Amino acid sequence: LQSSQMMIQVGGLLQRFGFGLGLALLAACALVAINETGHIRSTAALDDIAQASRTRGALNRLLQLVLDAETGSRGYLLTGDEAYLKPYLAVRDTLVDRLRGLQERAAIPEADRSLDAMVPLVDAKLAYMERTIGLPFRAGREAQIVNFALPQKCAVVGP
Repeated sequence: LQSSQMMIQVGGLLQRFGFGLGLALLAACALVAINETGHIRSTAALDDIAQASRTRGALNRLLQLVLDAETGSRGYLLTGDEAYLKPYLAVRDTLVDRLRGLQERAAIPEADRSLDAMVPLVDAKLAYMERTIGLPFRAGREAQIVNFALPQKCAVVGP
């Protein structure tokens, strides 16, 4: 009798142990699933951050090109030395296309709207520099400088 009671107790213990083991395995699987979901989301967020960082870096380089072009055009106006026009000439035909390329790669809608707003501003800045540089030199450098010093009809781009 004692042997059969012991077998019943061992059987009940094994049943409880099996049930507990099943629960432990289920909990472990749930934790792994939660961890994997978090990892996938974190990886996606890091990819978005990296893309935003690349876009920001490209935009900063673009704005630096605008600033260099403007600085070069001022140098040209002050000295008449065409070497100062190199930064302007290097970017004038590609700058707006580069900005539009950034728009296509923008992953964040807010960034896309900001880039949309920048295209006409950069275009206007380049047109202003073209107009100022293109004034006939025979009219005198003073006319170019006065034109450059007049208020622009577009928002200021750059610092």
